[in-house]
Amino acid sequence: MKQPLFDVEINQMRDFSKSKLLPQAVAAEIRKLIIEGVWSPGMQMPGELELTEQLGVSRGTLRAALEELIAQGYVVRRHGVGTFIHQRPLITNNLHINSSVAEMIKSMGMRPGCIELEISIEDGSEQVLAELDIHTGIEVIVIKRVRTANDKPVIYSVDYMDPALLKHGKKPLTIQELRSLLCVEDASLYNILDHRLGVHVDHALAEIKPIKADELLVKKLSIHPDSVLLRIRQIDYTKEGLPVMVSTEYHVAEISTHYIYRKR
Repeated sequence: MKQPLFDVEINQMRDFSKSKLLPQAVAAEIRKLIIEGVWSPGMQMPGELELTEQLGVSRGTLRAALEELIAQGYVVRRHGVGTFIHQRPLITNNLHINSSVAEMIKSMGMRPGCIELEISIEDGSEQVLAELDIHTGIEVIVIKRVRTANDKPVIYSVDYMDPALLKHGKKPLTIQELRSLLCVEDASLYNILDHRLGVHVDHALAEIKPIKADELLVKKLSIHPDSVLLRIRQIDYTKEGLPVMVSTEYHVAEISTHYIYRKR
């Protein structure tokens, strides 16, 4: 008996029959399965008939969703064979989609982790205070982490936030509680902001630059002194354009690929 190429159950997908933006909603659900590692690189997706029945949408809607995912680099079609989850290097980051580090690592079927975590309240630089639009006080929350993929250090990140954010939700967070939440293996600041504090990051502006690793980064990431890293400095914003977080990430270049989908 022929073994199925794709053995992941999909009957827990949401019913999109009442969604106003069907292709986008379907694409978002499939993208979530890929990012979370439920559907791993190289796996063949179920056929159109099976997916349309499970999702309760038309073939036209499904095809539009798949076209979006193809454009974003998540899936690829092989003529006469089927649609497959895209094969990628160890870590990839689609630069027009703002994913967390944990999501990015999960999308490649790797196990995200953190081997170093420091949280403090410090005086912010003039630049950071201006970027966070802080006018009362000079203190910021500073979160420093060494992120791992299958226990290998791959990213060193430094995040800055306004301390007032911790009081934003129905149940304010203390620094100690924030530390406990971030100690979870695949913890995401985006999830904590969204689900615990009710602060949703809508978009971000990022600057990408190759840099040579200094002594601190060589030590943090266990890399060669002559290594080149990709530095991503980013400001996250709410839908209303309010700054939420300023982040600087240092990615080990040899195992990190960043790409942009460009269309004429």
